[in-house]
Amino acid sequence: MHRIRSLQASRTNEVEDRIKKNLKSLFRCRQVEVRPISGTVANDPVFSRYLGPGDVVMVNSTPGGGHISHHHAGSVGKYTHNIVDFPLTSDGYRMDVERTLELARAVAPKAMILGKSLFLFPEPVRELAGFCRERHIALLYDGAHVLGLIAGHEFQDPLEEGALLITASTHKTFFGSQRGVILSNAGENEWRKIDKGAFPGSSSNHHLDTLVSLAIATYEMMEFGQAYARQTIANAKALGAGLHALGFKVQAAELGFTESHQLALDVCEFGGGDEVARHLKDNNIILNMNLLPFEPLDRVTNPAGGSRRSNTPSTGPPQPGWPPTWRCRRSEEAPGTDQPQDPRSRDRGPLPRQDHGHPQPEPGELIPGLGDYGRGARAARPLHDREWGFDPGPRRQEHGPRRTRDHR
Repeated sequence: MHRIRSLQASRTNEVEDRIKKNLKSLFRCRQVEVRPISGTVANDPVFSRYLGPGDVVMVNSTPGGGHISHHHAGSVGKYTHNIVDFPLTSDGYRMDVERTLELARAVAPKAMILGKSLFLFPEPVRELAGFCRERHIALLYDGAHVLGLIAGHEFQDPLEEGALLITASTHKTFFGSQRGVILSNAGENEWRKIDKGAFPGSSSNHHLDTLVSLAIATYEMMEFGQAYARQTIANAKALGAGLHALGFKVQAAELGFTESHQLALDVCEFGGGDEVARHLKDNNIILNMNLLPFEPLDRVTNPAGGSRRSNTPSTGPPQPGWPPTWRCRRSEEAPGTDQPQDPRSRDRGPLPRQDHGHPQPEPGELIPGLGDYGRGARAARPLHDREWGFDPGPRRQEHGPRRTRDHR
């Protein structure tokens, strides 16, 4: 029995070593960790290494496409509540680099976490990398949704552009089993701490049954990943142009709709993201509802937006009742007006009051030493200022927003 167990362990180690070797070649990196079982689990050893109580961290806001794991209710919130949102450009789908650097000089973040859940365009890694190196800011990149496009060298190369490391899940555009990875070019001493954070820090039994399928997916990505990524992006662009021509409110039209596998649509006139997602599911089309940039967070349960993955299959005849006759209530329409609303909301009562996941300051309190930058924020609390292009909104309930169909 002992000999059998030793043989099994040996073969498991061989598979794991081959995956690491191939991923290093594919992503041109020095270190790889494959034991996390999801992207969020991969985030945890990294965040535990770089964040501590009171540290300031800059992230993408939820309406700006950021993932919940980067906020108070997720992984980052386990280590610090001092979370600041990146300022956005006027279109809402890209970071305003100049204002981000100005804000970073004021708040002195310990880390910047790039990457999104609604991820249409590459992040400005190269533009931030030099600034982060000078100030010893950890520049982290969550590539969960775009890992396959990165592997295909058709989106961006975060490590080459200056990111310290990449965390990601392996079951979205990287078409493997449900697992997570950490990719890095860090120094050996620094990597050793991350490695210990993964094991024994957050993973012990790391679901060996999905390891071989990840190995196969990695071989496939090495063989035809670039053609796959190129076609995936071309499909998304073509879908965006086609929907736009039909009159749908496809976002970022002036930017070519997308540079990834995703599209964002404002579907408020059809009842909102939740309603559209339910009706399309009945027609065998799966998408994810999303807040759109600058949309108030009290719309989180039925936001204006839906994001569409270009490679989602659709079959079967249309179902009755589509499109719905009501539309979502926009933020400027006060409750009690004669605007039609989602009939299901009448049984639920008012929607929970929510923010980006960050604790809200008392009005007029200042972060010491920040002057006007600290208006409305307190010491050891996150900095929020509408002057910078993001709106914290009202306080959120502790359980956080309900997000669906975005399994990390």
